[in-house]
Amino acid sequence: MRTLLLRRVWRFCAALFITVVAISAVAEERSVTLKTDTGTLHGTLLMPAVQEPVTAALIIAGSGPTDRNGNQPNLHNNSLKLLAEGLNQRGIASLRFDKRGIAENRMAGPEEARMRIENLFEDAEKWLWLLGRTPRISNIVVVGHSEGALVGTFAVLRSRAVGLVVIAGPGVRASELLRAQLVNSNLPNRLKNESTQIIESLIAMRRVKWVSPELKPLFRPSVQRYLISWFLFDPVKELSALKIPVLAVQGTHDLQIDITHALKLKRAGPHVTIAWIAGMNHVLKAAPRERLANFATYNQPQLPLAEGLVDTIVSFIHQHERLANKN
Repeated sequence: MRTLLLRRVWRFCAALFITVVAISAVAEERSVTLKTDTGTLHGTLLMPAVQEPVTAALIIAGSGPTDRNGNQPNLHNNSLKLLAEGLNQRGIASLRFDKRGIAENRMAGPEEARMRIENLFEDAEKWLWLLGRTPRISNIVVVGHSEGALVGTFAVLRSRAVGLVVIAGPGVRASELLRAQLVNSNLPNRLKNESTQIIESLIAMRRVKWVSPELKPLFRPSVQRYLISWFLFDPVKELSALKIPVLAVQGTHDLQIDITHALKLKRAGPHVTIAWIAGMNHVLKAAPRERLANFATYNQPQLPLAEGLVDTIVSFIHQHERLANKN
């Protein structure tokens, strides 16, 4: 009887110890804000549960109404939230944020008709500045997904970032990418032709007054100045101007940004290396090549990130933080 009681006490103490250890290992996640001329921007800082200095990643979301977690109003995959948590489990802090006009920052202006992609460049640079002044942050790496790859490229230009990771980064101008995606879409031919004409007009910096209702989500008049500003930038040319290491991470099952884009980015120079993630799609999940099944993962937040993604980024970060610390 006494032996049984001792066993029960031991099990209780062991369970209590495990619980205490788990609680003590919980990461610190808190809201952070950034004051700007047109309103306050909001983000999420995730710090590992350690006391020593750590490297941090500034995570920049992709195009459209994508929030800090990688979600859109009707598409919830939590890709960037899972990325931040995966980095945290390996001792790397992160800051992710909503873009102007999106989610918690929807009221932080300016109005859509006045937005330019340069506004995103400036915001990312300010977030990078804030992250660099956060206690216990020793080094910073910028991680940009899709359109965020271009934003991240400009954010690091005047920073002390030790590296840049571009995930599913386009290797061509946005106009060329958008045109190819629409041509290969299921749109009727009349809409494909109209979209091509609209893109050509915007490349020539001429706005289009009338747009078919089906194309307004992409080309509504209020967003056209933003598109014109976005179309001006060649990602390969901009990457070639960087002096820091760049890792281009590309999923082999990405139906929006195929593997040829990473090969184009490699042309920016020897400071760019490519990492292939087998089976990963555009929202960083393992997915089949078949179109419907692939896109189904865009709305499955319970799916984990593709195997190897976090480890690949962590390996790159550790390699270059060591080099930075030596210098």
